[in-house]
Amino acid sequence: MDPQGELIINSPHTPVDLEQMVECIEASLEDDQALDMVTIDLVGKTSIADRMIVASGNSGRLVSAMTEHIVEKLKALGIYPKTEGRAQSDWILIDAGDVIIHLFRPEVRAFYNIEKIWALSPETEEKNEPSVQTA
Repeated sequence: MDPQGELIINSPHTPVDLEQMVECIEASLEDDQALDMVTIDLVGKTSIADRMIVASGNSGRLVSAMTEHIVEKLKALGIYPKTEGRAQSDWILIDAGDVIIHLFRPEVRAFYNIEKIWALSPETEEKNEPSVQTA
């Protein structure tokens, strides 16, 4: 993070492609035994990111630990994400530029159900099929 607190993604010496970043995040979540991990393709739906990853941890402590591990691994790739919600650890948002990660405690995730908001694309709404990948 630079002195003004701006998000820094990739120094000129460390190019990281989207799939490499997604694989890194998913591997970290799998290592931490995240629950119900879902990866949503946002291309064509919004300009805020290309992928959204949603997962749960059984406790606030686990959600916080998952966040720390993801941030450490992304920093090793040259990506310095911003985080929100660390104080409560009920719902933590990690903004890694092209990938947005939402980590929840299960009951908070069920209440907000953000996957439902983003999962359906116009093509799949008619078929009632979500455009998500689950792990």
